[in-house]
Amino acid sequence: MNEHRWADALTHVVARTPETDAAVDTDQERADHHREVSDDLQAVITRVGATHKGDTKEVILANLQRALEASGHWPQPRSWLEAVAADMEVGHLYRCGTE
Repeated sequence: MNEHRWADALTHVVARTPETDAAVDTDQERADHHREVSDDLQAVITRVGATHKGDTKEVILANLQRALEASGHWPQPRSWLEAVAADMEVGHLYRCGTE
């Protein structure tokens, strides 16, 4: 029986090189970037929470959305903004990340 060796041929075609390694983010780089974004989101949430204590959910949500956009973040999902604003309305500070 004649068996094809596709795996060997494919490995040769997509072999790692310094150029391909430089073009691909490592897992650590992605984790570091995620941490930076989470830290920045948290800073915005903390700032909005401190300046809008006692405000309604709608006021908090509008200010949170403006503050996030002013910080350079993409528009966040409405459901997430509502959850963060709802926590803030009752005096809880929403926490980003896994800590």
